[in-house]
Amino acid sequence: MHMFLHPIINLILGIPILLLANKNIVSYEMLIIILSGFLIDLDHLFADINKESIKDIKKLISYWWNVENKYEGKFQIFHSYEFLLLALILSFFNYWFIFIFIGLFLHWITDAATNIKITKSLEWTKDYSIIMKLLK
Repeated sequence: MHMFLHPIINLILGIPILLLANKNIVSYEMLIIILSGFLIDLDHLFADINKESIKDIKKLISYWWNVENKYEGKFQIFHSYEFLLLALILSFFNYWFIFIFIGLFLHWITDAATNIKITKSLEWTKDYSIIMKLLK
């Protein structure tokens, strides 16, 4: 999914979640849901900066703005099951991490839906695991 759509989707999907939790929708909690759903894509940025063709910040922004919905089969650490699990575990110890987890999870779900639509399979699921990456 286009990275700039994630904050909008997290906002739209975050509203009912916060309302169900009896939280104000104009709040730090909503801001964290939106930001964590956007900042998860920093792993793409790190990978793209390492590409020889995308060293210039203007080229990088242009590339990101025009990127197509496609499945690339690349491992992205912030999209991994283990990273989501870590955020969930931390939410038991820190109030704010539940909203970080929600933002990450909403992002992950929308990426999963996009990957299923593109690949028409679950082949992409293996690329979302640190453990599977290490076992290769």
